[in-house]
Amino acid sequence: WMPEPVRDGVVPTSMYGHCELWTSKHLPAGAVHLKHPRIAMAARKVWSVRVSAELFEMRFLILLFQCKVHFAPAMMGFESSSMGSIPIIQGIVTAIENKDAVLAAYNEMEERRKANIEKRRVEAIQTLWRALVKGTIVRHQIVVEKHAVAEKDDDADQRRRAQRSRVQITPKQHAHEFHESLDPETNIWTSRCACGFIREEEDL
Repeated sequence: WMPEPVRDGVVPTSMYGHCELWTSKHLPAGAVHLKHPRIAMAARKVWSVRVSAELFEMRFLILLFQCKVHFAPAMMGFESSSMGSIPIIQGIVTAIENKDAVLAAYNEMEERRKANIEKRRVEAIQTLWRALVKGTIVRHQIVVEKHAVAEKDDDADQRRRAQRSRVQITPKQHAHEFHESLDPETNIWTSRCACGFIREEEDL
């Protein structure tokens, strides 16, 4: 069995729309098999110019018209799965005159795809760096605030301990140490001890 050749850029297909390539000999005459991944997406965007000659009033008219490139998925066989036999599709089959245009569109599409992948990768790295820097700043602020609160608590503890030490002194353990001051208006000497005891004497 040999498939029909390509006619007017149209690839012969099966009833399912595939071009069956059981072996390399089953490639239609005038066709080319392009195995690149995602090449069908590029082929859908390619247009070709067709030439048609028609006889009109004893004259041949050359007609030019533009149409999309015809192609068919290349079915290489079947594989078995739990759902039954699944066709193996590898690339496309198109007319050999469309090969250069389809490959050019494919290369352009792949360059854009790689550029988009690189752009997303850079954006992801920048997002991670921003999150890292922000987290570092927040942690630094928390540490600074904790140190400030700890220092404030230490000062308060020292003041409380000093106050308790003054209050807990008993008369038997304490000997008054007075600091005297004279009020010139009342002419009274005031003696103050650190324990809070006050003694006043009038200067005669």
